[in-house]
Amino acid sequence: FGVTICRCFYRNGRRLWQRAYDTVRMTGFGKKFKMPRDRYFEIQSHLTCLFGTEKDAEKIKDPFASVRPLFDEYNKHRQNFLKPGLYILADECMMPWKEKKTEWNDLRGSAGIYKIIRKPKGIGGQLKALICCESHIILHLELCEGKGKGPTEFDDVAGLSGGVILRLTKHWHGSHRIVIADSAFSSIQLALELHKKGLYYIGSLKTNTSLY
Repeated sequence: FGVTICRCFYRNGRRLWQRAYDTVRMTGFGKKFKMPRDRYFEIQSHLTCLFGTEKDAEKIKDPFASVRPLFDEYNKHRQNFLKPGLYILADECMMPWKEKKTEWNDLRGSAGIYKIIRKPKGIGGQLKALICCESHIILHLELCEGKGKGPTEFDDVAGLSGGVILRLTKHWHGSHRIVIADSAFSSIQLALELHKKGLYYIGSLKTNTSLY
């Protein structure tokens, strides 16, 4: 219980196990309380604080419950009011973390926060996006919720990366548009599945890709 209270001072409670015991910097508490880090988080994963209704409890378990409807409505609005051109581009984008003084160690482990070194602003939320190449308008967004989480439709036929493309383009299946993506998404299976769905594909392909 004492470790849990101390975690309130940090977004990333794992810092409590990073240094020797220090009452000022609030570190080393795991060692002080004889509570190994992995054991603590294993115990915590089975605990839930219930407030109000069962729906409120589900929101506690799902950190994206309050923002997911925003993405759903955004995508629905784009589908109803925008007609993309012949070429549509699939890629990833970032929602950068704006607080300047925040260290990555304070954010590590937070839901939906990633650190991607190759990005100009590489700390923040990550999104998969579908963009119209003519208007440069984002047509569809998918929130990256973490490994083993989020939507899985089409993953069984085109893999994890290919499943993302098939979900992003789902509304335009059968429109005979041309989908463009980089090697992070590309595969032979994806190109074949898009062809079955009435779409064409342009993308760079690595030589170690299956069926190359």
